[in-house]
Amino acid sequence: MKNIVNDKNVNSHRYKVSIDLESVKNSLKIAAMTDAPKQRVQRDAFKSLMPVLFLFRSNGYSFEEITIKLVDVGFKLSVSTVRGYYYELFDFISEK
Repeated sequence: MKNIVNDKNVNSHRYKVSIDLESVKNSLKIAAMTDAPKQRVQRDAFKSLMPVLFLFRSNGYSFEEITIKLVDVGFKLSVSTVRGYYYELFDFISEK
């Protein structure tokens, strides 16, 4: 189903643009389901690193030191976020 949408006047001519609204809707639905916000991507990566992060904590590393290591490899997380993710995921893993 194509709809005709009037575009702005360009050089005093009126152009019409043909848009397939169904295709646009479907593309946006797929994007909404598959594109993850950066925070979720980092959280998933953090989760996969939990065994290593647990080892760091077991060896006496502070959350500040762990955050510096994560930032060095590309994470964009604060110390409080690292601490929160750690305890949230630690509790989740411990409950299993």
